[in-house]
Amino acid sequence: MKTRNGLFGLILGCLGLLPGIACSQLGSQMPRDAKTSEDARFSSPPRDRFFAFWGWNRDVYSTSNLHFQGDGYNFVLYHVAAHDKPEPLGFDPYFHPTKFTIPQTNARIGYFFRPNWSISLALDHMKYVMEQDQSVSISGHIGTGSAYDGSYLHDFLPTDRNFLTFEHTDGLNYIAAELRHHDRIVRYENGRWFQVELESFYGIGTGCLLPKTNCKLLGGERHDDFHLSGWGAHVITGLGLTLWRHFLIQGELKGGWMGMPDIRTTWDRADRADQRFWFGELAVMVGGSFADQALLEAFLSDDYHGPDDELTKDTKLGGAAEDATLHVELGKHFASTRKQPAE
Repeated sequence: MKTRNGLFGLILGCLGLLPGIACSQLGSQMPRDAKTSEDARFSSPPRDRFFAFWGWNRDVYSTSNLHFQGDGYNFVLYHVAAHDKPEPLGFDPYFHPTKFTIPQTNARIGYFFRPNWSISLALDHMKYVMEQDQSVSISGHIGTGSAYDGSYLHDFLPTDRNFLTFEHTDGLNYIAAELRHHDRIVRYENGRWFQVELESFYGIGTGCLLPKTNCKLLGGERHDDFHLSGWGAHVITGLGLTLWRHFLIQGELKGGWMGMPDIRTTWDRADRADQRFWFGELAVMVGGSFADQALLEAFLSDDYHGPDDELTKDTKLGGAAEDATLHVELGKHFASTRKQPAE
């Protein structure tokens, strides 16, 4: 348990150092002639834009009490330890076209409804594996005709595979809505399209848990099926990097609580388990943003985009010239007897 708590502290400490390191490095490498006005560097992120992310995660879990009940048994296992199940790094399966959903993955889509505020819907595909062959305290009774029949009161029992296999490995699927606040740290812009921007964010979220639980209990038949089992809540913080306005890289740290009062354990619908635990998640994600409202408003507010605009020497007619060229090419295509033969 000390090792697990130490890992939580190490992740939090490293994340706290990242903003200062990133700012110092970006500031020291910024060209003197770059456009770094106060408005460019510290203004709010673009408004009303959609974004989407895909990424990967590592997870840690607190111990939990597992309560099993069904026909002939009702018992609790105390302080059960568990871990995640990452796939080995490599093209297969992380970038394989048919296997990329096998690792521990994250998907998120969202929308900026205010300059510094976004809402999003996230799917965190985590994996939870009870540590096999650990010695745990058990209380309750078992009377199923198995080798484990008896009454227990804080007795210790090894969790070998004949007694219990318990995993959410396909997976511990957390479907959550999130509210985030974004703060721009620094921005470097050179020309119309080249832009590097670093931001920090924090937020809250809550949602439901739809695990596919792999369970084999008391020597019975293996059960492995999706079931809506509970809900969770979390807080989140992290850093985001924007490249060329629309390419996004994000690192985030999430921590929260999960309550699962309705876990299916066998094919008998009367058999159930429940557990509650804390979790920590470290994720790296890549994505893109779309429908940049700030650029659209700048375009529409310029000359030649409203009924009251007047033609001047400064009016930009590049779009009109392209439209004219398109219409000429369309006319030539449909007027050609070779391309459009008469019937």
